[in-house]
Amino acid sequence: GDNVSVTATFSERVIVESGTPTLPLVVGSDNRTATYTSGDNSTALVFRYTIQAGDNDSNGISILGNTLALNSSTIKDAALNNAILTHSEVSDNNGYIVDTTPPTVSSVAITSATNKQYSLVNAGDNVSVTVTFSETPISAVIVESGTATLTLVVGSANRTATLHSGSSTIVSGSDNASLVFQYTIQATGTSGENDDDGISIGANALNSNSITIMDAAGNIATDLTHSAVSDNTGYKVDTTELTVNSFTISDTLLVVGDNATVELVFSEAVCADSSVCGGVNVFSSDDINLDNATGLISTMSPNDNKTIWTGTFTPTTGREVDNNTLSLDTTYTDVAGNPGPSATTSNFEVETKAPT
Repeated sequence: GDNVSVTATFSERVIVESGTPTLPLVVGSDNRTATYTSGDNSTALVFRYTIQAGDNDSNGISILGNTLALNSSTIKDAALNNAILTHSEVSDNNGYIVDTTPPTVSSVAITSATNKQYSLVNAGDNVSVTVTFSETPISAVIVESGTATLTLVVGSANRTATLHSGSSTIVSGSDNASLVFQYTIQATGTSGENDDDGISIGANALNSNSITIMDAAGNIATDLTHSAVSDNTGYKVDTTELTVNSFTISDTLLVVGDNATVELVFSEAVCADSSVCGGVNVFSSDDINLDNATGLISTMSPNDNKTIWTGTFTPTTGREVDNNTLSLDTTYTDVAGNPGPSATTSNFEVETKAPT
């Protein structure tokens, strides 16, 4: 429906009589005919072609040399000299790319998440989903009307991701045009906000009935269907609150020569790898507060599942202290990043001062 105008400029004023001159254009690999529309008795004759459905040219419209045709007309100057119609070719003009193909969805994929640990996300993490379209560079997809959303499946519950970026962004290089949607994992303890298998996306998850998406040329997408995305094990969801099942010390009276075993049992694995969780969130003996304890604790060692941790408490010699406890700080997380709770052992006595 767009009209493309081509101007043929002559060395002097010309007069067009009788028929209608034509000028072939090359659109893609097809010849299309632009017809004379205006410019009689001037130096510039204007030809026009209306883009048809199915016309496409990713390089730009071109014009072959010496193709201006009289088509039963005459083109003469005021002295009735016939105009010489030879002209050079016009190479692909990338200012007039032709696109009559509506955009379609090429792929849908979960592409990133903030603060992901061990392929797990938790409360407050943002999960990004990229919808890639058929529009190759240079182009864009534009959400013309409505609020675009995409439905994710977390566990067995549908969750709504909202448009984050990509609309009207002109792409270049090798990347197709795309829209990025984001969903923020809900608070710890939210019903249904857990997924041991990984987030999935059902088929045709865009709210296509409520939005209008078009490409940079103005072609409106009429088919936003896409295939389902199966459980993505790289994006499991864990918002289950971490708890301390027990925090014990094996002896309630420590005398000269004694030490005691300290055991911590968690409801699930706690993070033990600083390269994954960051140094702040890794559990270690530094998370056990000794402010109310007379002695020192050794390095805590985990079982294979990282749920049971044991260490040795050694009392300070030469002390008589009736009230001692070990307390657990909250400077650690589980493997998904859920914060660790505090806890305190029962009271124990330190009697390491020998009688004199």
